Amino acid sequence: MTATDLEDPSRFLRSGEIVLSGPVWWNATDGPARARRFASALARSGANALLAGMESPGAVPAGLDDSCRDHGTALLAVPAWTPVGSPAR
Repeated sequence: MTATDLEDPSRFLRSGEIVLSGPVWWNATDGPARARRFASALARSGANALLAGMESPGAVPAGLDDSCRDHGTALLAVPAWTPVGSPAR
């Protein structure tokens, strides 16, 4: 699993990864284009799924669902109240 807020995280990913993203890289002005670039980067890297955190935008960003579907990447929305991280030891 890789957590990233980069718009193009492809150089840090390996095939089969699950990616967790804020997505801080998205904005309302050019969000759909950014979503296509992000989904394309995941697909090029062979990522299996995207866990999209909804804290920052408040919902799955516009266009991200279609972009992930078009690239064959599973998309799961992660509500803001969901704790993410390593369990306490």
